[in-house]
Amino acid sequence: MSSYFAGWRGHLLSQGGREVLINAVQSSFPILLPKGAIDYIDAKRRAFLWTGEKTCSGGACKAPWELVCLPKDKGGLVIKDLTVQNRCLLQKFLTKLHDASASPWHSWFSATYGRGDSRDLGDLRTLDTPVWSGIVDGLQDFRSMMTAVSIGNGCRTSFWLDLWLGDQTLAQRFPALYSHSRR
Repeated sequence: MSSYFAGWRGHLLSQGGREVLINAVQSSFPILLPKGAIDYIDAKRRAFLWTGEKTCSGGACKAPWELVCLPKDKGGLVIKDLTVQNRCLLQKFLTKLHDASASPWHSWFSATYGRGDSRDLGDLRTLDTPVWSGIVDGLQDFRSMMTAVSIGNGCRTSFWLDLWLGDQTLAQRFPALYSHSRR
C-alpha cells in the first residue's frame, strides 16, 4: 500500500484530486481482505485525503471516515467503503462457490474447504487462514438473507447450518445437540 504513495505529491494536489486518486487506485483492490488489512488501508487513505501525506493525526481529519464514505446527497465524499466492498466480493465468491463448476479453482477449493465425509462448508478448523475465517463470517449472512435451500439430492445442503425453521438454524436452536454432532 505504501508503494502507491511513493510517486504522488499529495500535498500538491487539491482535495478533489486526492479523492479521485483514492477511489481510482487505492480502493480498487478486487480481493478479499482481512479486517486488519482494511483498517491499515483506510488509515493510509484517510491520511492521504486529509493531508496528502502517508500519515496524519486525528486533529487533521476534517470529518469522520464513515461520513466521508457516504454519497454526496447525504453529505459524504463518495469514498469507497472497503468493508462494504469486501462484503460484496465475499457474497459474490460464495455465490460462485455454491454453483457447480468444473473449473480447477472450484475443484481445489471444494476438496480443501468444502463438504466431505467429516465436514461441512463453514466448519472451523485450526489451520484456517484469515481469508477463510472472513468467508466463514460471511457464510451466515449468505445463508440467512441471500439464499433458499432446495434439497434435490442433498449434496449441497447443510442439515445443521441451513435455515429450516424460521430465522434460526438447527445449530442455533439446539446447541447442546449440535455440540455432539460430528457432521
